[in-house]
Amino acid sequence: MRLRDLDLNLLVALDALLREAHVTRAAARLEMSQSSMSLALSKLRTVFNDPLLVKSGSGLVLTARAQEIAPRLADTLRHVDALMHERRDFDPSQAHDTVTLIVTDYIDFVVVPSLVKELARRAPHVILRIVGPNPTRFGEIFSSGEVDVSITYFPNPPASLRVRPLFRDRLVGVARRGHPLLAGAMDLRRFCDQGHVIVEPGQATMYNAQIEQALER
Repeated sequence: MRLRDLDLNLLVALDALLREAHVTRAAARLEMSQSSMSLALSKLRTVFNDPLLVKSGSGLVLTARAQEIAPRLADTLRHVDALMHERRDFDPSQAHDTVTLIVTDYIDFVVVPSLVKELARRAPHVILRIVGPNPTRFGEIFSSGEVDVSITYFPNPPASLRVRPLFRDRLVGVARRGHPLLAGAMDLRRFCDQGHVIVEPGQATMYNAQIEQALER
């Protein structure tokens, strides 16, 4: 197979598979679905003409070919990453590009207006494209190049993503004036006995997951 005919994202999947020796964990590492990772493994076996991972007892082990590939692949990916992210002079006023951004929930209202204003001032030829969130596919979406940046709550990002905290926030409860829950001390039973409005922005379930985890504690 010629290089131009190869989906180079398969090499990222192969690196995860060889590090984890487990399809499900490799998929989780890249925030991919298990079926997508299984398909990637099937394609990789064809590319390398080797099973790469074989069953041994209750798990998987690397073949001799996979053991040979693993350190060379990791080194290659490091070099590619350095090549892609090497520092160079950048003039935003001369940039002609489209930046695809994922934002969730209210962050759209908090950040985007100021961001658009700043882009218009500093990078007038850059187009900002905003798409809806799909937290279950973050790693897969980023590795495929579908998006460039996400501003969201993301507590356990895969190691392949570069992250930076922007600000801290907190959740609050809202109730009507005179609600019986507001009379007297709050406890877990009183809180859970009430009816609640649940807001799920698209597939962004992480906010309610945080509430559930806090209630469990």
